[in-house]
Amino acid sequence: MRAKLEQYAHAVAARQPRTICREILAPALVSRLQGAGITCVEAMSIYVDGVDDPVLSIAKITVNGRHADAVVLASARGQVSSLEALQLVDTGAGWRLTSLASPR
Repeated sequence: MRAKLEQYAHAVAARQPRTICREILAPALVSRLQGAGITCVEAMSIYVDGVDDPVLSIAKITVNGRHADAVVLASARGQVSSLEALQLVDTGAGWRLTSLASPR
């Protein structure tokens, strides 16, 4: 899980929306985006374009079977740092993110 979170942070920093959609996000999250009328790549392109020099510090990971919760400190240049809760699921293709941030 830690490796998946690090891959996510790297893909955001490198502005790689296709990698995020294909290798990092859970299929259910990709489907929710498409159900909202936008492709995953379009949504993630908008997301990564708005983030400069992101840093993701992993504070805690809790595993409960095939599901996991991660508490991270997210920061980026020009933005206020925030403590976020990310959820992951163990899929046939490994751990994938089912959420990108805690609800506000």
